[in-house]
This record gives sequence, structure tokens and C-alpha cells, in this order.
Amino acid sequence: MAVTIRVRIASIRSSGGDVVALPDAGVTCIVGGNNVGKSQLLREIHARLNNADASRITLDDLEILKPAVEHDQVVSFLDQIAVRQAATPGSADSYQPITGGQSLTPTTFLTQYNASTDFLLSARDFFAWYASAGSLTDFASGGLGGAGMNPVAHPLMRLFRDGDLESQISELAHDAFGQSLTLDRINGDVRLRVGKPDVEVPPIDHPTVEYADAVSGLPTLEAQGDGIRSFLGLALAVVAGFTQMLLVDEPEAFLHPSQARAIGRWLGEEAVKRDIQVILATHDRDLLLGLLDGAANATINIVRITRVDDTNRLHQLPPDQVADVWADPVLRYSNVLQGLFHAVAVICEADADCRFYGAVVDQIAVDTDRRARADNILMVPSGGKARIAAMAKSLARLGVDARAIVDFEVLRKRDDVINIVQAVGGTWTEQMQTNYVALTRVANEKSLWDQLKHQGIAGLPGGSSYVVCKQLLGDLCSLGMYIVPVGEMEDFDKSIDLHGAAWVSAMLESGGHRTCLAASQFLSQVLDPALT
Repeated sequence: MAVTIRVRIASIRSSGGDVVALPDAGVTCIVGGNNVGKSQLLREIHARLNNADASRITLDDLEILKPAVEHDQVVSFLDQIAVRQAATPGSADSYQPITGGQSLTPTTFLTQYNASTDFLLSARDFFAWYASAGSLTDFASGGLGGAGMNPVAHPLMRLFRDGDLESQISELAHDAFGQSLTLDRINGDVRLRVGKPDVEVPPIDHPTVEYADAVSGLPTLEAQGDGIRSFLGLALAVVAGFTQMLLVDEPEAFLHPSQARAIGRWLGEEAVKRDIQVILATHDRDLLLGLLDGAANATINIVRITRVDDTNRLHQLPPDQVADVWADPVLRYSNVLQGLFHAVAVICEADADCRFYGAVVDQIAVDTDRRARADNILMVPSGGKARIAAMAKSLARLGVDARAIVDFEVLRKRDDVINIVQAVGGTWTEQMQTNYVALTRVANEKSLWDQLKHQGIAGLPGGSSYVVCKQLLGDLCSLGMYIVPVGEMEDFDKSIDLHGAAWVSAMLESGGHRTCLAASQFLSQVLDPALT
């Protein structure tokens, strides 16, 4: 019966004091903007497993779960997941981790493993493996013994001994790149080659010159592009590395969008299937989409890291909430997840709204030399008012500054307004309630809603109703809920007798996004408080 020493990171605590629980099998995806500490967090997690005094910049502490073990259990465990290296007479045999690291005798392993509750010292490399950005390109390339590794301990040796694993890697390469793989077992230089030989495969104990020549004629994996090499390096680490905890920085490096999505989908499913705890850092939406595509057979935990001055905060969307968000087709097929990589996400009612409002914000940024701020603002379509609150809540939970631009008619239903206010992190105050009641009383008594739909605040009679409406719009704006003051987007220029996308195209072609003063004044509110 197999003996397994199962070690997991139970939780991590950021320098800002946020504690995030990690699923013990599945993928924790660390996202965030540029220069917020995604890669640093991975490095610190890996270092902390080895040394309690490791540098702490983004990470304050972590908690690991490890069972108590005895010497015989250690020997059985190491025999399964590492390579035994015979010692000189009178000395104990040592073991080499498959993915590299220091060789240890069972006694030394046990001493290191038991040294403290929340780190492993040199025993770490038998449980965890860290791949820095771009380093995966060489992991599956070259022959046995490449990169200074013991040939017997190299993951390619597992493929050499197990044709089923070779088939899995080959099928994955074919699905993602249209290229199958062959492990060259016959020419004295064991390595992966691209393609399949065009001659019959002989029995392993009766090779043929024709087969050997056909295999040697196939191009080697190391002669291929960085994308396929990186992709297969990660795949080899998962299927042949005996790694319980895999930390990977930017696994999408060098990959086209479709391939990033494919590796994400495969990795999410394999992590659960193989009982691996994966922690990865990414800035790629396609990789994240791939992870979520396979969510029915995977456990995906999203953690967004932010930085304010020298303090890092962690914001979590746990697996059950990830599944709920992904189950909504409107959210699934929108660009809402791209908001995880921006500082501000402004949720609009439709794609057309996003196009026009984004164009106006960009123009304001150009005119006022604030391009960097505008670049960190993402316009997200919701597919209608009803989903704005749900989208904002999901983004806000992950530390994204979520805001909303909504047509004037939203004021017709108080619950809709309150839901959006709360979703963007605001509070519906007594003053807002008082102003809202005064506004809607006039609108209802005078049957003004059809008029207000296309005139906005200008459709109100002068006096107190106009004043309270202006106060209400100002209060909502300060919370990040922007009410279109002219009614709907198309009411910024009524000379264009079109609607939706057609109106936007005509407006942009005429340069209206640059010249419409009312639109510029309205949308400057979106840009001004951004990133302050």
C-alpha cells in the first residue's frame, strides 16, 4: 500500500494582515496590476517553506499542514517520489528530489521535516517546486542529465519508463500545437522530439535501424519555439515531477492566447486529478479564462494582490464564489475578469456605452496628460442594469475599485439604486433617502419619467426638485455611481438619429467624443478620482 506524506499550505497572511485560505488540491491564481508584488509573493512563499527567517515584503507568514511521521514512513515515501542514491559501505543511502534540490538521507529528512511546524528546511524540495517566469522553457528540453541534473532523477526518466505518461504529454502537445511528440529512447540520447516516426515501432528488446533513423530525423523539442517548450515544461513538471505543491510565475509566458487558455484548462483539471496544490501568478486573462473553463472539474481560487505604499493586501474570491460568477453567462462572456488586472473597473449597461465612454475618457486623458490613469481604467459591459450590482460585488471583493455608469432612468426604482450603491462599496444615507423621496414624488405626481428618460435632470421643473436631484447625483457620484445627467448616452447628441452601436460609430466618426462638452464634463468625474 502506498505511503504518502501529504503536506499543504493551509493559508497565507499578507504584510497588510489579510489571511487567505488555500484549497489543498486545485489552483490558487494570484492576479493584480503591474508592480504590486505577484512574483515577489510566490518567491516569498517558496522561501518561507525553507526558512522561517526568509525575507518578508509581501508575505507576513504562512501556515502549513503536515502530519507527524516516523523513520519507516519516510523511507517508504522517499522510495516512491525520489531517486535512491546508493551510499558507500557503512553509510545510509540518500534520495534526490525529481525536480532538483539537495539529496537527503531519511534521517536528515526527518530532522529537517520535524524542525518546526510551519517550515520544512531542506525537506521542502521533496514537496514543493518553484518555477520562475520563463524558466519552464528548458525543463522538458534537452536530454537526460540536462541542466546539471542527475539523469536518473530527471523527470524525462519517468516518461522513459512509462509510455502512458509519454502519451499524455504527446496528446496535450497535439491538442495545443497540432504536433505530437516522441521520446527518443533508442539513439543513446534520451530526449523529446517533435512528430511521429513513419516506420513501425519495434519491440523494446528488438530495435531496428530503420526506426532509430526515423526517430533521429525528427526535430528536437529544444529546437522549437519558447511557447511550446514552456507549455510542455509545465506539463512535464505536473505529470512527472512528484510535486505536491507547485508554484509557477507566469505560466503563460511565450504562449498565444489560445495556448494560454489551453494550459489553464488542463492545469486546473490536472491539479485536482493529481491532488496537487498549485499557486500561480499571472497577468493574463486567457490563462484565467482557461482555468475557469475547466471549473466543473477543477477547484479555482482567485486572490488579487494590491499594494499601497509598502503594504500589500490580499483579496479573495474563493472557489464556491468563482463557480457562481462563472455560471452566469453574461459575466462569463464579458470582459469583467480583465478588471482584475486594472485599478478601476467602470461597469456600464452595454457594449456601446463602454465604447463611447471609454473614448471620451481617453480623450480627456490625452488633453490633460493623464494617460497612465486612463490606462488603468477598464470599461465593462453588464448586459443591463440588473447585473451591475452582481458584477461590482465580485470585483470589489477582489479589491478592484468598482464603479458604475447608469442611465438616468435607474432612479425610477429605489432598490436598484441602493443595490448598486452598496455593490460599489457605498452606503445609502438618510440624506440620500430624503432627496430620493422628494425627487420621485415630483416625477410620479407629474408623470415625468418618460420625459426624464431622454432629458435627465433638465426634464425636472425648476426649484426644489431640481436642487435635490442635483444633490442626489452628486452624492452618488462621490460613491462611484455615475448617473447619466442627460438621460441616456444617445442624448448627449440628439442630432444623430440612431441608437446603440450605430450612434456610437456615428459619434466617433464625427469626433463627438472630443467635442461634446457635456460628455466630457460628466466623464471627467470618472477620471479625476482614479488612483488617488
